[in-house]
Amino acid sequence: MSFFKRLFGTTTEAEDRAEADRLFDQKGWFEARIAYEKLSERRDASASTREHATARVAICSDALAEARIVEAQRLFADGEHELARAELASAAELAKTEAIRKRAARMLDGAEKNDARRAARVEAQATDDERWAMLAGNWPDAQIDEYDGYGEPFRQALLAMDAGDALAARPALETLAREHEAEGVYLFVELARARSRTEDEAGAVRALSLFLERVPDDDRSEGRINAHVFLAQIASRDGDDEKAIGELQRAVDAMPDDPRPLVNMGSFLRLRGEAEPAVTILEAALALLEDSQPNWPVELELAIALRDAGRENEAVEMLERIVRFFVARSNLDIPPVIVVPLAQLHEKRGNAARAADLYATLARGNDRDNHALYHREAGRLLKKLGLRQEARRMLTRASALSDKSSEISRDVEDILAELEKDEE
Repeated sequence: MSFFKRLFGTTTEAEDRAEADRLFDQKGWFEARIAYEKLSERRDASASTREHATARVAICSDALAEARIVEAQRLFADGEHELARAELASAAELAKTEAIRKRAARMLDGAEKNDARRAARVEAQATDDERWAMLAGNWPDAQIDEYDGYGEPFRQALLAMDAGDALAARPALETLAREHEAEGVYLFVELARARSRTEDEAGAVRALSLFLERVPDDDRSEGRINAHVFLAQIASRDGDDEKAIGELQRAVDAMPDDPRPLVNMGSFLRLRGEAEPAVTILEAALALLEDSQPNWPVELELAIALRDAGRENEAVEMLERIVRFFVARSNLDIPPVIVVPLAQLHEKRGNAARAADLYATLARGNDRDNHALYHREAGRLLKKLGLRQEARRMLTRASALSDKSSEISRDVEDILAELEKDEE
C-alpha cells in the first residue's frame, strides 16, 4: 500500500483489511490493533469485515496485555515497583479476556498493598493478605477455585511454607490430602512441595504423579511445568537420563504451544553436553514466543548452547542483542550471566577492547561482591591493549576491593609488577 494512499485515506476496504492482517501475521500487536480499529470505523465496511476486525482487536489487546504483564514481572525483579504497577494497570485495562484481566488485577492488588505498606512503614513485613495476593497472582482460575474450598487451615499452611516453614505447613496439607484424596488436584502440588522441603522426595514424587494424572488438559500453570521438571531432576540424579528426558517430553507433548517445556528440555540437553540438539529445541522455543515480548532468559540459554556447540559468531550476536535490549531501556546494570560469557567470547576471538569494556561495565554495576574480579579482568585486558594508565587505575581498585590473601589479590599484584617492569 502506497504512502499517499494511507495519507489521504483513498484506500479500499480490501486494502485496509489486507494491511491489518499483514501486521497481525507479523505479530505487530499495537499497529495491528490500530489498523483493525480504523478498519471497523470505515463507513463502507461490511458486516463480516467489522466482525473480523472486532475479533482481531480483542486478540491484539490480549497479546499487548500479556506483554505488559511480562514487563511488569521484569520490573518487579529489578525493583522498579512504580513502573511495574503502571504496566499491570495498563494490562488490566487492555485485556479483553477475563482470565488475563483478572490475573493482572490480582497482581496489581498485591503490589498496591505492598506499596501502601512500604509507604506507611507500619509493619516490617508483608501482611498475610498481601502475601496471599502475591501468591494467588500466579495461579490459574481453576487452582484458585479449588484452593478457596479448603478454608483457613490450607491458607495458613501455604503462608507458612511461603515463609520457609514447610515443617509447620505439612501436617495440615497431609490432613487435607487424606480428606480430598478422591478429587483434589492442585492440592497435591502443595503437598509435594511440603514433602520435598522436609526431605521426603519419594512422597513428593507420589503427590506430583497424582497431580499430573488429574490436571486438566488445558492447564498451562507453572505448577504443571515444575512437576515435570522435578520428576526429571529426580530421575537424572538417580542416573536415569532416559527417564528424565521422557518426563520433559511429556511436558512438551502436553503443552506443544508453550515454549517453557521446550526451554527446560533444551537446558537439560545442554547441561548433558548435547549442545546441537539443545540449540534446535531452544530455537523452537524462541519461535513460539511473541515477537513483541523479548525474553532475554530464553535468548541467553540459546546463546550459551550456541557457544557450547562451537557456533561462536551466532552466540556473540545473540548476546550483544540482549545487551542492546537492556541499554535501549536505559538499564545499564546488565546481569553478569549475560556479560561474562560475552566478554569471554570477545577475548577468545581477539576483541580485547570490547571484553575490557564489558568487564568495566560490570565493575560499575550492582554485583558488588564480584567488583574486585571485574576490576581485575578489566585491568588485565587494558594492560594487554597497552593502555597502562587505565589498567593501573582498574588494578589499583581491584587491589583495594579484594581480600589480601585471595587469589584475586595475588593476581593483581603480579599484573601490577609486570606493569612496573614494562615501564622500566
